[in-house]
Amino acid sequence: MKLSQVLKEETVNLNITQGKLPDKPVEEYTHADRWKMKENVIRQIVELIDRSGLVGNKKKLLLDFINREKRCTTAIGSGIAIPHVRTMQVRGFVFAIGISKEGVYFASIDGAPTHIFFILASPPYDDSDYLQIYRRISELVQNRNISLELTTTESPGELIRVVKSFLE
Repeated sequence: MKLSQVLKEETVNLNITQGKLPDKPVEEYTHADRWKMKENVIRQIVELIDRSGLVGNKKKLLLDFINREKRCTTAIGSGIAIPHVRTMQVRGFVFAIGISKEGVYFASIDGAPTHIFFILASPPYDDSDYLQIYRRISELVQNRNISLELTTTESPGELIRVVKSFLE
């Protein structure tokens, strides 16, 4: 399966935001402040996945993503995160992309803001698509030009064309 085959315009968000920020200097943000910021982004991720029409229980899906992020951040650095869950809350494989042009806090391992979210959700019994697409994303993020190309797209269709150009 090709990455571009499972990416649909309705599962692309070019405006991921941090949400309301704490009213104090960044250096004074507490762990709780930062977690609330990250949770705001996770809520947008779940809303994006919900657009696929494959979500059974959105509240449980949100909890699954939150619990996944509590175990270990999926922000791999260089402005990229790959939030992913295998859950019974989706009826099939879902691939989505979220873009934040200004960058958001997502507990990245390098401490940098996150700009690109490659999002995967799959039922636990659907290993083949999930693992194949995860591998393709891993290949995609190694290309240094992809970040600039994705963060400067103006429409979901243009973003999908960029993904295709890098993968096919």
